[in-house]
Amino acid sequence: MLTKQLPLTVPVEHKSDLRTQFAALCYRVRQGRTEVLSITSRNTGRWIAPKGWPMQDCTPAQSAAEEAWEEAGVIGKGLDRCLGLFILRERD
Repeated sequence: MLTKQLPLTVPVEHKSDLRTQFAALCYRVRQGRTEVLSITSRNTGRWIAPKGWPMQDCTPAQSAAEEAWEEAGVIGKGLDRCLGLFILRERD
């Protein structure tokens, strides 16, 4: 059972400091067990979550699904549910 998505608030000093990206957590359920797909980048070999900027006329889930396809070749359907929020403060 999914619960209703609650509104999210982000602590930022200035709204212009906030940049939004959408990421995909790729998983499947096989024989009643959840399997999460681990993805590494080509350049650095670091573990990543496929993510990208919002796309015009797409929901966040659709944008994340497109990024999963473009970055990892993953085909699936996105859920319209936010699983988490991460804040990265860029250094000047």
